[in-house]
Amino acid sequence: MNAKPDEPDDEPVMPTADEAAAARQPLDRRPTPVRYAMIVWITAGACGVLNAIILMANKQDLINTWIRTKEPDVTNEQIIRGANTLLWTFMVAALVFAVLFALFAYKAQDGIRRARLLLTMLGLVTVLFYFLILPTQFGLMTALLAATATVLMYLPSSNVFFRPTELPT
Repeated sequence: MNAKPDEPDDEPVMPTADEAAAARQPLDRRPTPVRYAMIVWITAGACGVLNAIILMANKQDLINTWIRTKEPDVTNEQIIRGANTLLWTFMVAALVFAVLFALFAYKAQDGIRRARLLLTMLGLVTVLFYFLILPTQFGLMTALLAATATVLMYLPSSNVFFRPTELPT
């Protein structure tokens, strides 16, 4: 025992019931759908990049098809240059979308609502692009994965995780 009442005791203090309950809770408070959504977003980005690589590998087939169906005032050289430009632009866009998917999915793991909103918008653009403009096999798979990941981020347990707090997120 201490001789002076002002000095703190070195003996351990028993935790309160609330502290003991908090210690038993898992540290990861993310719901399962949010954790799975990150995996699906990253897979969607990888499928988009794979789609761009496959299109780049089949460039000559695309050029041959466009030459067969060309307008009379378009030269073969213009089609070849246009195909190169289009495919490289698509490759860069697929890489950018894959990086954005991964970045915002990572940020969404912390419950940041803006990340979920940006993923929703990117997912909508992805679905519209691959269903309306470029419906290739891997493109449609990318669109379906993006739609699935978006749905996972809006399930009821995910909505509780993303609910507003006192601080703006």
